[in-house]
Amino acid sequence: MGVAEPVSAAGLVATGETVLVRTSHYWPPLGGPNCARFENGECVSRMSSGEAWQDWAERAIACPTEWEFGTRLDVAGREWVCMDRGGAIVIEDGIAWVDMLTPIGLFPHGTVLEATLVR
Repeated sequence: MGVAEPVSAAGLVATGETVLVRTSHYWPPLGGPNCARFENGECVSRMSSGEAWQDWAERAIACPTEWEFGTRLDVAGREWVCMDRGGAIVIEDGIAWVDMLTPIGLFPHGTVLEATLVR
């Protein structure tokens, strides 16, 4: 699968360039909007990419639809891979929301950070 470059308000971003992202987090075992389907008390939903969320915990992010699955971003010194989508995961005022697949938020909800495209 090819990796598209993230789109910023100014257009495509080249490898090594930065974009602003607004961070949030989600954790499927919490239920509600975090998981679409539970069976026997366990979240069995897959991410929008078709991958099992359990295989990508602490590494995957939900990204806007403008970014292809597999796009890799360095956020605060840590690499994340776009593997999911979400209804609120959009580019808003030129800043992309990214939803980190973590049991607890790494940053306060809505924190704006620089992210670097990596290959």
